[in-house]
Order: sequence, then C-alpha cells, then structure tokens
Amino acid sequence: VDRARTPWLVVYFHTSYYHSYVAQYMQGNTFRTVYEPLLHQHGADLVFSGHTHAYERTFPIFNYSRDSCGPIYITIGEQVHRRPAAGGVLRQPPAWSAFREQSFGFGLLELLNDTHAVWQWNRN
Repeated sequence: VDRARTPWLVVYFHTSYYHSYVAQYMQGNTFRTVYEPLLHQHGADLVFSGHTHAYERTFPIFNYSRDSCGPIYITIGEQVHRRPAAGGVLRQPPAWSAFREQSFGFGLLELLNDTHAVWQWNRN
C-alpha cells in the first residue's frame, strides 16, 4: 500500500475478529488467523465489522495483544431485524477492549488529514 497516495487503510469484514460478546464469540477466528498478519504487515488503521448486534471498539491490537502498530477494530452490528443485542458480554472485558455496550446506533468517521481522524459512536 502506497501510504503517500492512501494515507488511511480502512478495512471491512462482515464477521468480527475481536469482540467480547457471548453471541458469535470467536466466530471470526479462522479468518483472523489468515488475514490479520496481512493487516498488520500493511499497516491497516481501522477494521470495521458487523454481524454481532452490539458495539465494541478495541485498542490497537494484534493477535489478542495490545500493539501500537495494530489496527483498531470496531464492531458496529446494527440490526435489521429486532433481535436482542449480542446475548450478553464476557464477564471481564479483555485487556484489548477499549469500550463496549449492548446497544444499537451508528458511527461517524471523519478523516481530518493524513494522520488524524475522529470516530464518534451514537447510540439510538
């Protein structure tokens, strides 16, 4: 990735690689083991996913450990059908989980320049 031409590398996957909700916990792990090294190697900044009907944002992470060179993962699984949110959370939040809540809403990502962005989570 030519970061001079593409200063932000934002990726989307349907299934979450990192979330701490009971529903679908570790479901994306097979894909994560294949694609996460590529995301880290090429300096992905943000990884968005849905599938899990709740919200969670990680610290920069790689292979289940906080890593300043890893991407931030944001699960923002807004539902289409009125199902309950993600079925509860793991009792203790993992060290890599920056914020989580069982609610629905939307997010707004604003890329301010080549090095700064603002992410805003808006719950319904």
